[in-house]
Amino acid sequence: MKETIVMSVGGSLIVPESGVNVSFLTKLNFFIRKNSTRNRRFILVAGGGTTARNYISGGRGVVHKINNDDLDWLGIHSTRLNAHLLRTIFRDIAHPRIIENYERKIFNPNESVIIAGGWKPGWSTDYCAAFLAKDYDAHLIVNLSNIYYVFTKDPKKFPDAVRIEKTTWDYYETLIGTKWTPGLSTPFDPIASQLAKKAGLSVIVTKGDDFANLQHLIDGDPFKGSVITPFEVTPAFYDRNYYFGKHKSGTSRLHESKNAMVQASRFLAAWGLEISDDALLLAKKDVKSFIVRGDITNLPFDNKEFDMVVTFNVLEHIERSKLHHTAEEVNRIARKHVLHKLYTPDNVLFAALNGRDVSRLSVYNKGFWNELFSSLPNSRILERNFHLPRVIETVYLLEKTK
Repeated sequence: MKETIVMSVGGSLIVPESGVNVSFLTKLNFFIRKNSTRNRRFILVAGGGTTARNYISGGRGVVHKINNDDLDWLGIHSTRLNAHLLRTIFRDIAHPRIIENYERKIFNPNESVIIAGGWKPGWSTDYCAAFLAKDYDAHLIVNLSNIYYVFTKDPKKFPDAVRIEKTTWDYYETLIGTKWTPGLSTPFDPIASQLAKKAGLSVIVTKGDDFANLQHLIDGDPFKGSVITPFEVTPAFYDRNYYFGKHKSGTSRLHESKNAMVQASRFLAAWGLEISDDALLLAKKDVKSFIVRGDITNLPFDNKEFDMVVTFNVLEHIERSKLHHTAEEVNRIARKHVLHKLYTPDNVLFAALNGRDVSRLSVYNKGFWNELFSSLPNSRILERNFHLPRVIETVYLLEKTK
């Protein structure tokens, strides 16, 4: 399973007012080739940007009254020209066909890069990116723009504009509206936002020419960018959907599970970690003294303190920007082995049974986790899944090499 990342490459990054941006394309070429591994695939959707707006402006300047379909076609052909430029750059690693007709899906592509342009009137390239993410099971869209963050207003015109680091589609809709017009310039356009919201997709808007920042983003490290999601993840959200799901006994299923894990493993001198004060209060007396208050992103234990460290259904709740550090922290305190159990979109039976309970399912497929765990220093993957089949759960067993 590959992690498929859709990148919407703004046309103004490819061809700004000054002409073809050779510097940007050279860096993009290096970045994509470096990260196109057996666990990652990139779908690059070329925008029209400045080229499209110049053609649209030229058409209006001559004809004055021109319908939206004709304006859209000018923009579409601009995106296809930019897509052909990208296809030329990645010819040896890209699928031979540029996606221009979205009804002709590429089935089981082997290539690590797929290039796409615009399709038909009414479809912006942002909308195309959202459509492709839905069609190719990519749960993440990275919108390469000329800004790091989305703001509540244009910061060049309004000094009171507020930077947005995390928001939802509902709030984003209040900023940009719901209507599309050809040549509209927004961080992620209205009709694409509607599709992303409906499909449950997340979009990260960030500066397209900061490739060090992009590397942090895809690796699971802290990055600059605005994250737009279909729902707001807050402590209250998790309390309602996961942490405080009550059994008839009145104890939380999470707390009861934590108690049972520590209790069953005490003959191995096991310890538990818990971030919630409420969970610690509910812990059973005979295990309470063996559960430590702490955060998995900053573990209160010494290097190699434990022979084995186990996480059960934890990593799917960690933000992408903290995942790489979190995995390194877990590795740090393990002397011999680390075992991670989590639920991913590949666990189709679990996903079907849990429906819309998004608090229990990672948005990243097994390709992302393969890449993450493979990149950790001083360890190697022994097993990618065992016991139960992948349709039910995902399990990784890592062995420390130092």
